[in-house]
Amino acid sequence: MFHHKYGAIPDGIDYLTHAKELHQMADKVNESPEQDTHTTRFPEATGKTVESIELTATADYYGINVNFTDNTAMIFSIEPFVVTFPYLGDWKTGERKILKQWKAVRSVSLTT
Repeated sequence: MFHHKYGAIPDGIDYLTHAKELHQMADKVNESPEQDTHTTRFPEATGKTVESIELTATADYYGINVNFTDNTAMIFSIEPFVVTFPYLGDWKTGERKILKQWKAVRSVSLTT
């Protein structure tokens, strides 16, 4: 049994293929308009000159500050997030057979 970040995988199973399948499962679970990835633009920052960029990573705060020469700043507070895609698999034949899948389990947001 091989343990990798994509889960326990029996010997002889390609873990990259396994990972791709897990991501496809995740995509099916997450198919909803509010889950779509999108681009957010900040037109207020257009044309400003960047003075410095700071990354803060502490036990209780993650953030990026983009500081401009006019003494304004764009602040990006970052909240770590975890999601897992549980399933029960049978590997007896050497091929994974999914016996049961559960809904994705997401971490709770501390701010929303």
